Amino acid sequence: PVVLHRLKFATTDRDVTLAARFIELVRLAYMDAQDFEAAADFSARIAELIGDPGYEQSAEEFEALYRETMQQYQADSASGSAPGP
Repeated sequence: PVVLHRLKFATTDRDVTLAARFIELVRLAYMDAQDFEAAADFSARIAELIGDPGYEQSAEEFEALYRETMQQYQADSASGSAPGP
């Protein structure tokens, strides 16, 4: 809602950049909570708002991205190259 409003009424490059950062934070929060359906719904709303159906991702795509990211993190942790908390 607030994030979508910021995006819808962005008038400068800075506004768009700030909205994009907020969008990424919301997406990451959904991913961290493993709420892939909510992430998919959010991406669909953004795709509709910006008029780009290519932005939309399915719950399955978000879940696959989450699993891939976690596997990479675990591999990095095992090798000692992952950043600490």
